[in-house]
Amino acid sequence: MFNDLFDLSKSRSLKESVGFYIFYGAVGLGITGLVGLFA
Repeated sequence: MFNDLFDLSKSRSLKESVGFYIFYGAVGLGITGLVGLFA
């Protein structure tokens, strides 16, 4: 899974790519929200 972060040229289906970016986008937003909450 982490290899995918660095191997962006790895062929991935559209559904997997979309899910991948939505997942990390949600994680990023969650972390940003938590930092904003406690900052």
